[in-house]
Amino acid sequence: ASVLLKGMTAYVLVRQAVKVQAGHTVLVHAAAGGVGSLLCQWANALGATVIGTVSTQEKAIQATQDGCHHVIIYTKEGFVARVAVITSGKGVHVVYDAGSLLCLMPRGCMISYGQSSGRPDPVPVSDLASKSQCLARPCMRHYTTPSDEWLH
Repeated sequence: ASVLLKGMTAYVLVRQAVKVQAGHTVLVHAAAGGVGSLLCQWANALGATVIGTVSTQEKAIQATQDGCHHVIIYTKEGFVARVAVITSGKGVHVVYDAGSLLCLMPRGCMISYGQSSGRPDPVPVSDLASKSQCLARPCMRHYTTPSDEWLH
């Protein structure tokens, strides 16, 4: 049952909240986790360049198998600096989870999702203005009604 919920969550995140497309660069935190691994696979299949963060070498192997083009072990190196190197300073189109506004390109979007890590840290709206960025916190029930969307 949980894999269905994770799959539906991944669908909402890559096709509804932000429509990931070929040529996009995405940053997925917890890339070897349940939803993260699906996000990596789906974004890769859509033609995006996928950057994933993980905590261990074992998880880095899993993230690579799940479609990450670049894997950052955040316990060994700073992901903000590494994303800047990977993207030649341009940043990513979308970041999934965690406070990573510094990794976003102008007009990029940070998508906060999930409940297991508790309430996310507040982000002052004024922090988004310097690059015209957006922050979203999608809730699946708003993307699965009416019933035809749920069945899809």
